[in-house]
Amino acid sequence: MWTPSDALELLNDLSELEFPDHLFRCIHPSGHSMARYRDYCEGLQKRFTRASSSQLLCERMHLIVTYARTSLSPPVSAATWSSVVDDAVKQAGNGSRGYRRLSEQHQRFLAEQIAKLVEVAIDRRHPMRWVAEWQIRNPLWRWTVDGVSSNDTVVIDAAKADVTMWPITRRAQVAGVNRFHEHVVPRVVITRHLIEQRMMDVDEIATALRRHCLAAVVTEADDDELNRHRLRKSMPDGWRWGDDPWARYRAVNLYDTFVWPDDWPRGG
Repeated sequence: MWTPSDALELLNDLSELEFPDHLFRCIHPSGHSMARYRDYCEGLQKRFTRASSSQLLCERMHLIVTYARTSLSPPVSAATWSSVVDDAVKQAGNGSRGYRRLSEQHQRFLAEQIAKLVEVAIDRRHPMRWVAEWQIRNPLWRWTVDGVSSNDTVVIDAAKADVTMWPITRRAQVAGVNRFHEHVVPRVVITRHLIEQRMMDVDEIATALRRHCLAAVVTEADDDELNRHRLRKSMPDGWRWGDDPWARYRAVNLYDTFVWPDDWPRGG
């Protein structure tokens, strides 16, 4: 298991190799810079947990450093670094230590947390009502960004940047571009529906989220299309819960640019 000291050594190796910082943001599950991550590791007073996203990050850094030292000669071009990063992300995401989407058991756990929060959010007399409403978005985020390791441990953010786990636009497949993990139906829309429907039945919540709490990997340019049509945090006019969750992307002509994972259930 990787440790903070291992991570610092890998960061030093990347610095010696003059690894581009903008590409480090592509391999970091939350898109942080090398400097920010170094500060985090230096200030950490304990070891990484098994569920830490740093386990995934260290695996990616290790793959990059190993390949660069054995197969590349300086100076390394930006295009070559981009290719190395994409290979490392794929290997770390699909090798013997690969990650899977959350199972029904994991999803039920999150649905249970949401049910408790909805109960508070609909109580107009509860002093934590607004906090509960805001907190619902966290398990909705966890629903798509976390992954399950080969030893059945849920790893924080492991699925966030996995380009093989979620539908991805063709623009986002280009090596080295900044990629974003985006909810197909905005979390604010999902949260509003759960509260308006006073949804506190765990099975009902889980069923609703399996249909609507989906993710996609897109680029900034893709996001700009949604912004331009005022669909960044809303669904198209006339959309109702139960309608096509991909309606935003159809409205801005992005749906047909998606490349779908082999195991993705099409038609949903």
